[in-house]
Amino acid sequence: MLIDNDVEVFRHQCQDLKKILPALTPKVKQVQLLSSNAACCAVKMASQGEVFQVLAHEIHLLGAEVTVCIDEACLLNNDIGLLLSDMPKMNTLWNHQVISLLRRFDLALSPISSTARKGEYLAIYSSVEAVHLGDDGVHFKSVGAQLKVLMAALSRQCQQRTLLIQNMIKAR
Repeated sequence: MLIDNDVEVFRHQCQDLKKILPALTPKVKQVQLLSSNAACCAVKMASQGEVFQVLAHEIHLLGAEVTVCIDEACLLNNDIGLLLSDMPKMNTLWNHQVISLLRRFDLALSPISSTARKGEYLAIYSSVEAVHLGDDGVHFKSVGAQLKVLMAALSRQCQQRTLLIQNMIKAR
């Protein structure tokens, strides 16, 4: 059972949890923009355009995967908000419901970590293609560098989210 200090800590943690999704959304938009830019470059690149189209498509899929995770987590976030409004009724059942929702929230966002790793692989692939193409690989190099930065940011946010949720669960 939570005491007054625990309630305040939990409220603060829930506020931090609410900030996770809005922090991910700009990254998804940047991935989608990078995908669009890569698709445009693919059209401009004659013989290497086909390889670049594949890269653009894979980047688009990364953005779509993250979007699905965020959409599912938004629904769970709303449920967590409803439970917060029920705080005066805190009891063992309430604690179990909170833990269950936190685990589901974490599970909904957990694929983002593997998506970020896929993105890191695509960044490496892009860099290798850039080296292979020499002067003609400038677009691959640019996309690879941008993708690497975006995926590193997603990975950091995933680590922060996991740590926050683990702390919230331990406190129950």
